[in-house]
Amino acid sequence: AAPASLGLRRFSQGSGSILVGGEPLANVVGGRLSFSNNLEPVETIRSDGLIDGVDETEATAEGSVEVRFGTDTTLTAAIAAESPVEMQYGFTIPNTDYALRFHLPRVFLPKKKQEIKGPGGIQASYDWRAARDPVAGYLLRVTLVNDVAGYGP
Repeated sequence: AAPASLGLRRFSQGSGSILVGGEPLANVVGGRLSFSNNLEPVETIRSDGLIDGVDETEATAEGSVEVRFGTDTTLTAAIAAESPVEMQYGFTIPNTDYALRFHLPRVFLPKKKQEIKGPGGIQASYDWRAARDPVAGYLLRVTLVNDVAGYGP
């Protein structure tokens, strides 16, 4: 059977959000999220040029969020409390129900000396690192909401 051709719909970086503890983080200027499953190939010499398999190591998720200082103390309070927070990066397509969400149930914001940037306002970048949440049972969950009822056979 010939594959179906679907129209391309892109998520815009300008229509994103970052939630901390389920609430929108105020004054976000930018953010970064990086995930690696850290699979290491077992590269033995074979006549077919393929690998024998992969060794699973620990998956990682890390990133940063850059905010402009205002009255929102969500990040500084979490750093001071030295307790993990729940974080979600999300994107939507305006005027649709389409969404792409990256949910991290256990994120740590380490203490560090903050660099303050300007002019015209004070901004700070907060690095973070996620850990697997033993209650939720995952490190990162990605949810795609679109008009496809299901994927698979």
